[in-house]
Amino acid sequence: QDLIKQIKLIKGVIFKKIDDSSPNANKILLNIVDTINQETKLKQEEVTKTEVEKNKSSLASNQDNNTTECKENINNDATNSNSLNETDSDVFIEADSYIEAGLDFRYGRNGKPKNIKKAIACYKEAIKINDSPRARANLAAIYQYGLNNNGIPDFKKAAEEYAKAAKKGLNRAKYYLAWLYQKGLGVKQDYKKAREYFQDLKNYRSSNSHLSYFYYQGKGGIKQNKTKAKQMLKDILSSSKRPRDSLGLAYLGYFCAKEAKEIINNTKVNNNSNNDTESDDICCDKEKNKCGLEYGKDLLNEALNKPNYNYTAAYYLSKLDTKGSDSWKENLKKASDNNVTEAQWEYYLYLKEHEKYSDAFKLLKKLEPKENKIVFFELGEFYFRCLTREACTKPDYNKAFLYYIRAAQANSKDPELELPDKVNQNIQEIIIKGINENLMKLSEYEDTSANPVIDTLKKLSESGETESAKAQNNLYQYALGVMYKKGCNVQNICKLEPDQAKAKELYKKAKEKGNKDAEEALKYF
Repeated sequence: QDLIKQIKLIKGVIFKKIDDSSPNANKILLNIVDTINQETKLKQEEVTKTEVEKNKSSLASNQDNNTTECKENINNDATNSNSLNETDSDVFIEADSYIEAGLDFRYGRNGKPKNIKKAIACYKEAIKINDSPRARANLAAIYQYGLNNNGIPDFKKAAEEYAKAAKKGLNRAKYYLAWLYQKGLGVKQDYKKAREYFQDLKNYRSSNSHLSYFYYQGKGGIKQNKTKAKQMLKDILSSSKRPRDSLGLAYLGYFCAKEAKEIINNTKVNNNSNNDTESDDICCDKEKNKCGLEYGKDLLNEALNKPNYNYTAAYYLSKLDTKGSDSWKENLKKASDNNVTEAQWEYYLYLKEHEKYSDAFKLLKKLEPKENKIVFFELGEFYFRCLTREACTKPDYNKAFLYYIRAAQANSKDPELELPDKVNQNIQEIIIKGINENLMKLSEYEDTSANPVIDTLKKLSESGETESAKAQNNLYQYALGVMYKKGCNVQNICKLEPDQAKAKELYKKAKEKGNKDAEEALKYF
């Protein structure tokens, strides 16, 4: 068993990205050699230190390979830079050369093959030289779009790199960090921080268009003022600094069209509380004689057809269409395919409703990195209901349980994505079906909290205001008893020494509430 564990470790080192793992890898190899000698009484000469050194050399070579190739391919003539505060000194020229090489590898330009790993290596070399904010922002972009992980983003890493670059004053880093704060991706959602960053950036990219959103919604510490938000957007679109900004077109188009549609449907909300008034001049193009809904749709289509298109416009167009219509599906899918989160969620619901489970599950997995509790809950439902495969004959209760726990732990401020009450019912159902017998097998949960299984079961066993809820707690008390009786030590999922007294105490509580399994278990003490 020890040998198998060691082989798994070395396999992980070899096939995963190697940073500082080479010395550890060599130790593991030596341990494997010793274990083989002890267990099979082979002579040391049969697995010599020469081979170990050879493996060590190979691992070190793999570790440095991407960096070496980056060094060999850097453009030594790259003396111009867009990095903040760079000078003509040698150190900045060298760092910028690595950045340019990184861009070449990322985009496959200047005769270099597209290779994200080499691009990352180049950016990291630039960071080593002078902690270049431009290199950090480029590295963050790779994490943000999941270019190094089959399109699966790592927003946490992206936020960390953007934050470091933003501290050095790089506007691009501030801009994307603000966006991450606005969406709550990789960081705790904070509208105030997002608004402050956008406000500080002023005319940079679409910062003012983003700022108008906070005025329109009344978020980020700003009093709601829809008229001011629309006027800001109107001014942005006529500005020479960023004419016809695609995000500005999308926002103004949607705000105008939505309000016009509400009036048509007699559902417009009275906004007198914030002194907001309708202005025909803002939502009109007098030259084209178009206003309201027609004017708004024109702006949205213009945004969608611009070279620097913004697929938020496609999502907004879908919201103006009749649900289920061909144009609604086309626009919603277009926005979903291009990673507009809200569109992805709505398109997922459409696919699930029409029992297109395979496509729905793939889309749900794309949403998983956003760490939203309802996404975790839905993933749990897929595994619990056996919807992940067409030929699925047996639910995966272990995975379902883990996703339900993540759902219970996740934080979501979005009122439309609140966790359904079903999550507790389903955990109960899973325990009833015998998952308590399989808790030791849970090995895929990667949360860093100490004891997610134990902590969750404790909360559930103590919760419940109603009589029915209290009566159901015996299931969790019994499951906790099982955990304490057996003990467990599985990755970060469950670390617990056996405690027979505690197990007996929990079984007694569960028995008092009518749990037959607990009553049976007490016979063995």
